[in-house]
Amino acid sequence: MADPLSIATGVVALSGVALQAGKSLLQTIESIRNSKRAARELRDEVEALLQTLEVLKNVVKGYETELSALKLPLQRCAVACKELGELISQCVKHSDGERTSLRDWTKLQYLGDDISNYKNVLANYKATINIALGGATFQSVAVTREMLQNYKDMIHDTTSDLEDRLSEIEQKRATSYSSEELATTINHEELRQIEEEKQSTTDCLQICQQVSGYIEQYQLKCQDKTEGPASSSPHENTTTAKPNSSISQQIAQGYLNTCLQNMNAASARLQQHFSQLEANLQSNGSRAMSNQVTDDLQKIKEEKETITQCLNICADASSLSESSRVNIFEDVASLDDSQQVLVSTIGDLLNAKRINTGMRSLQVLGQMSDDTLQHLSLRHDHQGDNVVNVNGKEGTDFQSRHGTGRSLWNEKSGQKSGSLRSAP
Repeated sequence: MADPLSIATGVVALSGVALQAGKSLLQTIESIRNSKRAARELRDEVEALLQTLEVLKNVVKGYETELSALKLPLQRCAVACKELGELISQCVKHSDGERTSLRDWTKLQYLGDDISNYKNVLANYKATINIALGGATFQSVAVTREMLQNYKDMIHDTTSDLEDRLSEIEQKRATSYSSEELATTINHEELRQIEEEKQSTTDCLQICQQVSGYIEQYQLKCQDKTEGPASSSPHENTTTAKPNSSISQQIAQGYLNTCLQNMNAASARLQQHFSQLEANLQSNGSRAMSNQVTDDLQKIKEEKETITQCLNICADASSLSESSRVNIFEDVASLDDSQQVLVSTIGDLLNAKRINTGMRSLQVLGQMSDDTLQHLSLRHDHQGDNVVNVNGKEGTDFQSRHGTGRSLWNEKSGQKSGSLRSAP
């Protein structure tokens, strides 16, 4: 079955993959039931990350274009969760199956970082996603001044954390790893097998040397018997060897020579095999270290690119948060005795052009708080309730059809002919 991470390319699919990887990591952590502080803090950070990813998954389809910059961070977030889950699972295999040991837990590392630092990596991903979500919805939701300031603070803090992490990554790339650190990454099982084979070959060589020594000693004994003094007869002064004994010794000598030659040939082949094992051991270790260095450096490079992308997201969000939102109103008209309110209660600017209103109308433009707006509206409604006709009667047919009218000035007497409103 293909890896979902290798298939997912869009931000919608990657958000689902990252969410699933985070859930799997949380299950792995909870299965350990470790009460150590590092384990608890990591679990809490993963839970917080999952909450953010849940929000992202719910809104990403409506803001896919605005959130496209999250592709690389989401991809690396999924990879990091997956790889840490695998590391923890390996740790559990060496424990009692229910609770991992403190030593194993503290030895868990990701790209040379311990668990506490890894928690900070997840926190950076979470903060970056939250910042991107805020930037995507900034123009479409109501934002108070307090919310805007909190958003700016989060951008500032996250930017600082990401820059610190980027410095650590740069340092790792510059210094790489020491030989001792790299030795721990070699395939120990394969090297153990080669070492065992090497030791076995050494033992075989020792056996061949011992047998060759036995043969040479026996040959010397046979030679001494052949060239040594023969049995003498009291009646003769010449020395002769026993014919039957000489033939048997020649036969034995021939077989011993053949055996010695075979042993020498076997020793030569074993020595060659031993040399090959030495070369394999050295090259295998070097290759394992080289491959591990390459893999780690590739991961470091990818994380650096991800952090750079996260910093770009923070920079864009910071620029967006600094810009003032302006609500534009043009060609707005209202009739007599109407209410017209064009205000911002969250600190946005207004750009109003060609605003017309009728007589006895309430027109409010600008910025004000919610309480001020509600008070002004109630006051206008109350004044409207006190309106009466010129005869002091309420509810005439003229009023219902044409409105309450207004006071007229009597030019002769210099007084009002009537009042349309009750005395204050």
